[in-house]
Amino acid sequence: MDALREKFENGCDFVCLWAGALVPVGIVIGNVGFEAFVALAGAAWILRSIVARDKTMERVADNPLTAPWMFWFGAILISLMVNGAGSKGIMHDIAFVRFFLFGLAMLDVSNRRPVGPYLIAGLAAGVLFAAFNTILAYTIGVDMFARSLERYTGKLKEAARYSGLCAYACVFFAGWALGDKNILQNKKRAAILLLIAAIAFGQIVQTQVRTVVLAVLAGCVFIVFYGQGRKFGFKKVGLIAAGIFSLLGVAFYLGEWWNMESMYDRWVIWQVAVEIWKEHPVVGAGVGSFQDAFARISASGLVPPWEAPDGRVYFNVEQTHAHNLFLMIGACTGILGLAAFSWLMVRACRLIYANPKGWRNGLPAWPIVLLVIGLTGFNIYHSWYHALFAFFLVLSGAKECPNNKNAS
Repeated sequence: MDALREKFENGCDFVCLWAGALVPVGIVIGNVGFEAFVALAGAAWILRSIVARDKTMERVADNPLTAPWMFWFGAILISLMVNGAGSKGIMHDIAFVRFFLFGLAMLDVSNRRPVGPYLIAGLAAGVLFAAFNTILAYTIGVDMFARSLERYTGKLKEAARYSGLCAYACVFFAGWALGDKNILQNKKRAAILLLIAAIAFGQIVQTQVRTVVLAVLAGCVFIVFYGQGRKFGFKKVGLIAAGIFSLLGVAFYLGEWWNMESMYDRWVIWQVAVEIWKEHPVVGAGVGSFQDAFARISASGLVPPWEAPDGRVYFNVEQTHAHNLFLMIGACTGILGLAAFSWLMVRACRLIYANPKGWRNGLPAWPIVLLVIGLTGFNIYHSWYHALFAFFLVLSGAKECPNNKNAS
């Protein structure tokens, strides 16, 4: 009986590993793909927890990411209870538990299995799969799922998902290749990692989502300065970096390179988001209720149309998100949610920057990409982006030692 139980437990771990690894491929496939893999990992872990005679919850609670992640999800539920369900229904917000369970599952499995290498292989597969689909769309007019080229040339649908996935992948593989001494000594492995990073960057440029391009460039600059900081000291490198960015800032301003036209819409959206947050400063308006609250505030006249210097008038009646990471979290879950998210990111960063070795050299730049994209870009509560965020949180909090031969 014990042997059968152990075999079942190992089987569940195996399912979790492969389901977690396939999340990037699922993001390329679409909602059905990544939702299935996220749910499968969570379900397999729950089954194992029921059958296993070990202290699963105590082990999970020991991970530094568990408590802040739980409180962040808790902030969503508290806001739901205070405000009630929006037009998307009560299950929209409750269903965020699937990403929390996915995180718990993968973090727990990392105590027994080398989670990192599986997830990294899946991330590379996702980049290559996205590139293959894009090439198909441009050559024959449709991808392998019969989706038209139009979905690849805008800023939504495949273009959004692929650019987000490749942004994180690009800085991960570039950071790993340039930061790991063992990789640098192996020219073939370094070339493979840099090639994957280059393919990811090419995918990003193809989508022409400017915020994502800037985020990746910021991440790559950070990789260089972070690597030099570890070598020569962060104070010296920090002063040099401050001088360089100051000169660039002056040139940017004097050269009038900044085109504010692209920011006018955002300015109005941000004002409405602030008003939503002010209505419920502690718990926010609710994730599923944000769109309803935005339409209501816009119709109320509290934020009037804004006339730009060029004479154009900008006004948004409806929006699905705040186009800013912190405003979105604040408007949806208030100070409570923003505090929990900040706690989660601080914990993740402490794990990332604690003497990274091996493949963990690829992690230091992903919070930079998250923050830069968050200035104007993706919705952290959008299902595919939330899944991608959870994927990198798991990489950050996975417990296996990078020096372990199984994690090389």
